[in-house]
Amino acid sequence: MTSNAMPPADLRAIEPNELVRRAHGGCADSFTELSRRFRPRLLHLVERRLGRGRPEAEDVAQEALAKAFQGLGGFD
Repeated sequence: MTSNAMPPADLRAIEPNELVRRAHGGCADSFTELSRRFRPRLLHLVERRLGRGRPEAEDVAQEALAKAFQGLGGFD
């Protein structure tokens, strides 16, 4: 974690663009907050594509979040 880490409660007040910038800089808590905000929508989208109640929907959503985190290195 970097020096720009903040307590999770404080991260809830930060705009998504700023969270992405911080996550790109290495703040894992910022990426956790982004995941908390967007995971429900992502899971809903995956369930629409795969079918509601499909057990693999959780895995697909988690994999997408992991790839997003890995891709932050190329974000500018």
